[in-house]
Amino acid sequence: MKISLSKHQVRIRAQELYSGESLPISGVRRTDEPFQFRWWETQPQDESSSSDRQQAAMLLYLELASLAKPAPLHDRFPAQFDCDGGNSLRPDKAIIKAFLREGLVTHSKLGWQLVFDLTDAGRLYAIEAGERALRADP
Repeated sequence: MKISLSKHQVRIRAQELYSGESLPISGVRRTDEPFQFRWWETQPQDESSSSDRQQAAMLLYLELASLAKPAPLHDRFPAQFDCDGGNSLRPDKAIIKAFLREGLVTHSKLGWQLVFDLTDAGRLYAIEAGERALRADP
């Protein structure tokens, strides 16, 4: 899904939300299949949604989805963000697995594109992550 930011701008925003080394967003590699839900379930990893990284990820993904063209997405985000300048990024696979396992998101199709929809628990999680981020801002 097209968004109105460059790859560089997305990475800067990710760094603003999460100061750790491993940003919660990745470049799309040739071997990735972000539009295929089965790909997101491969290579299980033990990660939980309770860390700062996962909370920042939820905020980032929803913020990017609000910049989707031609229409912003609400309470959902795409499996791939197509940035201005022709580069594509995707959510972190381990984070999506944690969100799916913990019932924070489900998946659906929007046209031909895979999107992750927030569940009621996911909406509450996003609200709480936003409140934590506001409290952390100086």
